[in-house]
Amino acid sequence: MNKHNKHSDVRLKMAESKARYSASVQRVLVQQFHLANKVAKDLVDHSTFLEMFEQNPAFITHYAPEHWAAELYEDYALLASQ
Repeated sequence: MNKHNKHSDVRLKMAESKARYSASVQRVLVQQFHLANKVAKDLVDHSTFLEMFEQNPAFITHYAPEHWAAELYEDYALLASQ
């Protein structure tokens, strides 16, 4: 396998990992915090969570999806109360 293919494989695996992890966070937002699927997806998609995942996946995945869902929900509830 050449260097270009290895780099492409790593990026593909990272994208798949990010997609799976963000789907887990979304699932927790729906199941535990009773948000609609669209609201949960929007929360994840419009937060810094995905950017943080790209910059430091080890930090993000060190915590369970439940942790990140709670963080996102806390921000959501705070904004909704204003």
